[in-house]
Amino acid sequence: MTVVKLHDEKLLFKKISEGDEESFKLFFNQYKNRLFRFIRNIAKSDDVAEELVHDVFSKSGLTEERSR
Repeated sequence: MTVVKLHDEKLLFKKISEGDEESFKLFFNQYKNRLFRFIRNIAKSDDVAEELVHDVFSKSGLTEERSR
């Protein structure tokens, strides 16, 4: 898995906003597990964390289906 460095995140977000699917896949795959663990630690529930991760990506226009 490729790890995005902080200075590259601006470029990554720019490419995602332009519809670049590979950039989205990279972003999604790099951050979904980290976000899930963060939410699960607060919510103390895998189900709630899963739902909220989905909500975060879908409300931002970034859906899991694009990552496949």
